[in-house]
Amino acid sequence: MHLKLLATATILVFCFTSTALAFAQNDDKIVVFHTEFGHLAIELFPDDAPNTVENFLKLAESDFYDKTIFHRIIDGFMIQGGDPNSKEPDQSKWGQGGTGDNLKAEFNNIKHDRGIISMARSASVHSASSQFFIVHNQHIAHLDEKYTVFGRIITQESYDTLDKIANLKTTTNDIPLEVEKAEIKKTEVVTRSSLENILTLDTPERVERAIIEEVIAPEQEEATITEGSRYRNSEYGFSFAAQEGWMFQRGTGPNDPILIALGVEKDGITPYISFQAVETNEESFEELFAPLLESYRELDYGVGGGILSEEHYTGENRIAGKHGIVLVATQTNHQLPDTPDNVTQYITIKFKQVILEAVHFHFIITYYNHENNFDEGLVDFDNMVNSFKTSMPSSQKFTTPESEVIVLDDNFSETEEA
Repeated sequence: MHLKLLATATILVFCFTSTALAFAQNDDKIVVFHTEFGHLAIELFPDDAPNTVENFLKLAESDFYDKTIFHRIIDGFMIQGGDPNSKEPDQSKWGQGGTGDNLKAEFNNIKHDRGIISMARSASVHSASSQFFIVHNQHIAHLDEKYTVFGRIITQESYDTLDKIANLKTTTNDIPLEVEKAEIKKTEVVTRSSLENILTLDTPERVERAIIEEVIAPEQEEATITEGSRYRNSEYGFSFAAQEGWMFQRGTGPNDPILIALGVEKDGITPYISFQAVETNEESFEELFAPLLESYRELDYGVGGGILSEEHYTGENRIAGKHGIVLVATQTNHQLPDTPDNVTQYITIKFKQVILEAVHFHFIITYYNHENNFDEGLVDFDNMVNSFKTSMPSSQKFTTPESEVIVLDDNFSETEEA
């Protein structure tokens, strides 16, 4: 498993507490890993990651982690463990194992500071299972809000043990040369009151900026949108109504979408909704997108694939109050065989793309999913599109990912552009 940057969809939240006592109760459970160098005593954060904590405790109490290895060690970065494959001598499979069940991500705004415990995962958002990592560096900012933080180590012996494991010599694949020194020999679950020499630690630091959160209560049958549930991006001048169950990733490169909303993986496909902005450059809407539409018509969509519909909204006919274009298409792709009979698999993806005309930027909003599951996310997509509003952007130039921030801004004008 590798670490990949991802962000969660979260309303304006500021969490400040003055003492660690307010953060953890005296009778809560502490997981203790015993190693050759000493113990790693871990307090858990159930308020921030309840399902992850429950899963971790279940595995710890069942001795799942006993005899596993911290199989990935990068001094100054982190140590990663929790893979049941590391109990076996075949190191080529280390880092690929888990319980067989994946967890829904519970990204929060706790910083990845030294001693923090966070879930490892693959590129898929909801792929965490049993593997975790302990931060060795002082603060790894690029992991914040993109991995599920669920605990931290709380004794001086734990920090000393962390340093000793992190300092082990490794192979080119970051596997420790002396694996026995990186082994979790035994796991215990104890109460806080029974553990000695607990450090007096401050409440974990959190990202000190507004973050965005799902706002539709699970018990609500209708996605009733309130003012506080809108995503706003003042840089590009747009907002839309948040929908429950989607997580958000900011683009990290100049050609990436501004924002991607990620759904829950199903049938090997993670559905997503992407938001892109295209500068108008004083070209007409039709002139700007004519080459794009032509390229769509010439694409090879595979067996049975193709454009299903293409609608143009002009004059009084509008979508989300704007002129625009809506396309729906399917594409069939080959999938490498993963069955014993080596039969090539085919997978059909369905797209819906909405192109909206505005003044400073035109916007392209695209929904992508497995054809069989397409309708499951279509209502959310349509709600986001139909609630999409534009306003005067704070800048008419693209910015770097670092300067692009999604905030809930009380001063953000919802007045539509002319």
